[in-house]
Amino acid sequence: MGQCAGCSQRQSHIWGFLTPTVLCAFINTTSDMDKVKFLLALTLAIGAAFGAKSQTIGTVPISEINAPYIEIVGQAKLLKMFEVTIYADYGQIGSMKEIRDGHILDDNGKRMAFNGMMGAVNFFAAYGYELDLAYPLSTGSGLVYHYILKKRELE
Repeated sequence: MGQCAGCSQRQSHIWGFLTPTVLCAFINTTSDMDKVKFLLALTLAIGAAFGAKSQTIGTVPISEINAPYIEIVGQAKLLKMFEVTIYADYGQIGSMKEIRDGHILDDNGKRMAFNGMMGAVNFFAAYGYELDLAYPLSTGSGLVYHYILKKRELE
């Protein structure tokens, strides 16, 4: 530890981009409110740089989808009958091999599961969609729910 040239205190400064003079001058001459504003801005900048992820359909952020209609298809999980896995189709799925492009992924890139189809409808409502039509189809492994969502018109 050496003596700080900015405040004459005996301390060690470990941040290479902030020289002792700059750091101590900021600490000693800046008001408490300005320090709070600076820390808030720094926190937001770091959050934007490292944590700015969003839910996606495949690789496309849901907020960037500009389709007037989306179909969500859900099926109950085998041992968790109130939890459904869904995929969404807004025109990007052309074959069964491309169904993975419809999976809804969370901030960490993992498939999202919803507590029922209404949980999925409410999820999409936050992105400006509303339920337009719903119908179930019976398959050998149970019901498959098809919900058509329509983009709300801005008034």
